[in-house]
Amino acid sequence: FVLTNWLSIFYFEKFVFIHTLPKDGYFQSIGIMLSPSNAFSYLCCIYSNDFINMQQRIVILGATSGIGKEVAKLYIQRGWMVGILGRRTALLEEIANNHPNVMYETCDVCDTALCIEALQRIYQRMGGVDLFLQCSGIGRMNANLETSIELSTIDTNTRGWTTCICWAWNTFMKQGHGHLAAI
Repeated sequence: FVLTNWLSIFYFEKFVFIHTLPKDGYFQSIGIMLSPSNAFSYLCCIYSNDFINMQQRIVILGATSGIGKEVAKLYIQRGWMVGILGRRTALLEEIANNHPNVMYETCDVCDTALCIEALQRIYQRMGGVDLFLQCSGIGRMNANLETSIELSTIDTNTRGWTTCICWAWNTFMKQGHGHLAAI
């Protein structure tokens, strides 16, 4: 499905393809394959060398566990400037420990105003962002359809997600480039 005139996401079997419009006007594609046995342990990103070489700064929201944490580790190892955000400060500190190219901010996407402020602080400290990865989300079994569980999920996975994706879109429009990926 197409989200905007510059971003489209397609799901095919176990692959999610994300297409973005970078500064040069040519579409790039990222394919993400999630392992059926353990999506959080196995992540394989397929992208062109131009994409890798073009990027320098990544912001990862939802970086304290799962895919977000593992992707953060990969980009830290590759020497990128990495901004990580999540709800659990101790886990953010653990990831950032002894890595001068990593900065972090604590935020909860359910508090949309504070989350935007945290994203802005990371953006300012990094001097911009080239790649934004949205990994925050929750999922709970709710066989009895308890309203509070469903509303909590909506706050995180819909309101929080939308707020952060809109922040990234507006940021990229102002700076004239950027790549957006969401899990």
